[in-house]
Amino acid sequence: VRPATNGNDLSNANLRFGNGTDARFVINGTTPDTQYEQPNVVGTVNLTGADLVFSTSNAFVPTAGQTFTIINNDEADAITGTFNGLSQGATINNFLGGSLNATISYTGGTGNDVVITVQAAPLPDYRITTTNNAIIITDISGNGETLDVSESGSNISFNVAGRTFSLDGGATTAFPADVALADISSITINAEGGNDIINFGAFTQILPTLTVNGGIGNDRVYFEGDITFAANANLDLDLQNDDANPGEDGGFFEDDIDLRLSGSGAVIIKVNTQFLTGDNTTLETVNGDITIEGNQQAVPNLNAGRIIISNSTFRSTGSGNISFKSKTFNNSADGVVLWGTTVSTQSGHINLQGDVTGNRAIDLSNSNITTAGGNIVLQGTSSAVYGFDMSRSVVSAGGMGTVNITGQGQSYGVLMIKSTITSAGGDVAVSGTATAGTGINL
Repeated sequence: VRPATNGNDLSNANLRFGNGTDARFVINGTTPDTQYEQPNVVGTVNLTGADLVFSTSNAFVPTAGQTFTIINNDEADAITGTFNGLSQGATINNFLGGSLNATISYTGGTGNDVVITVQAAPLPDYRITTTNNAIIITDISGNGETLDVSESGSNISFNVAGRTFSLDGGATTAFPADVALADISSITINAEGGNDIINFGAFTQILPTLTVNGGIGNDRVYFEGDITFAANANLDLDLQNDDANPGEDGGFFEDDIDLRLSGSGAVIIKVNTQFLTGDNTTLETVNGDITIEGNQQAVPNLNAGRIIISNSTFRSTGSGNISFKSKTFNNSADGVVLWGTTVSTQSGHINLQGDVTGNRAIDLSNSNITTAGGNIVLQGTSSAVYGFDMSRSVVSAGGMGTVNITGQGQSYGVLMIKSTITSAGGDVAVSGTATAGTGINL
């Protein structure tokens, strides 16, 4: 059925398409009887068994909201049957070969006409933008899911199984999304709603500043491979203060990964529940600080805010400071725990703080806390057990660096077993109080 140049193209007393035949409509615009054919039927309409086929002869591209009354049923009688595979309200995908879908109604117009309506593009689950050399990916739908971030050639690849995205306002497309890293100065991930898991794989390319903003829900962020950042680029993982009632958000470094920053590049990791590392992890800066906080947000999570680093190395090779702060309300949870770990700076300071209602506020076991010229402050407060527990470990400041250790607990304020505390040229101070035991046990 092709459009005429003008006027009323086709009138029927009754309209019936043969069983198994095609009802072909050529649509070149929105004007009936001129840009597309519109049969006008004064009798009955029977569509049973026919296939509906659309085409255009002038590359017409439909837009959202446009309607096409392809059968104008003048009488009051209802249409009999439907086109094959197209029940009332069915979707016609990629209408006229375009990017938009359309729906069909057999009760349109005056109540008994066949009307095609072009639908707006479906909203994506994620929006990705690359404006001003910054990649920003934002969860729009707020579903709880897993976002995998990996390297794909010279691109960064984002993948969320079963979800869709739009890139710079383009068409809604199924993941994965590969975005070029050339000339990119920052990458930001906004988790928004839902309980999300974000996994970072290894990158051989140098990454720019990377920021992860937690959203409403319980978010987990995992680093699973080596990443080297560009000079002065930062790593900012902020899962705190994302909700008036904070969820249970955590950050995790898997075994055998190496994360390196240089220049003034700094690391900030803020979680609500826990930050954990596997074995043989290295986190290194030069002049940038390393700051790790557990449960330090305005409204604390009434659970654990543990920081547990196992058999790993956290260091600043220049002027960067290192700070760990933990707050827990779980009676079985420790605060800051370092097992077989080295924390070191050159001229930067080291500050470890633990505040817990149960167990150990600060627990050092077979670990080394050293600085070549900065100060060291270790402060633990526990309403039960130990404020500061140090076993087979070394705390040492070089140059004029000072060491200050304070512990407050129930059984012991400060408990030291086969450990060493020294300063080359600065003061060393150790103080401990216990509500029902020994303040300092050396």
